[in-house]
Amino acid sequence: MKKIFNVFVLILCFWGKAQEKLLVFPNRDSTKIRVIQQPSQLDVLPYYNFGKGVGITSPDSLFQLNLRFRIQNRLEARFQEHEPAKFQGAIRRLRLRFDGYVGNPKFLYSI
Repeated sequence: MKKIFNVFVLILCFWGKAQEKLLVFPNRDSTKIRVIQQPSQLDVLPYYNFGKGVGITSPDSLFQLNLRFRIQNRLEARFQEHEPAKFQGAIRRLRLRFDGYVGNPKFLYSI
């Protein structure tokens, strides 16, 4: 029963995507047709940028979030003649930073 339900949901997803409609408007000249596509789901996806960190901006530019990550680690290796090599690692500092704006670029936040 679970497999049948999963197949049914999968078919519905593909069927809904295939039902995108185009609006066709004839121009004054009967030989030319102007086609306008209705907004799809891709138009409402956020914008990503990879400048200083990973940035996410909403499609209407009312919200922006920028994630930054910084790590300082240490790796130590010891090699001696008649012994196997020894490796030790440690993370000394780790920082995660969030910044951006909400509503208006004048209203900044930073965490």
